[in-house]
Amino acid sequence: MDDTRARRLLDDTLAELDATAGTVREENEEFRDEQIDSGGRMSQHPADYASDVVNRNERDLFLGDARQEREQVLAAQRRLDEGIYGICVDCGQLIDDDRLEVRPQAARCLPCEQRAEQRAGH
Repeated sequence: MDDTRARRLLDDTLAELDATAGTVREENEEFRDEQIDSGGRMSQHPADYASDVVNRNERDLFLGDARQEREQVLAAQRRLDEGIYGICVDCGQLIDDDRLEVRPQAARCLPCEQRAEQRAGH
């Protein structure tokens, strides 16, 4: 993959992550404001309370995942600047362009990524 295409894909991925994370942060702020307006309490109805907790947890999990993915994109941009973008960090082989099109922040070729996920228990 040429550097211009890679840079554009990485920039687009970063912008999309930031926009989505910003929306989720706004939702968290709105939820917090609603809690403050209601005296700092979540809903007293058990079903509403459960929904509030699940929604808050999902937003928090998403934000954590988005932070990790953002770090991966920034690391890929550094690899691009260093001239080593598209080279697997594990085996040193070229990462397939099709993989980079789908996941431009990929640091590993598909076989190495699958091994890494197996080791991590995914």
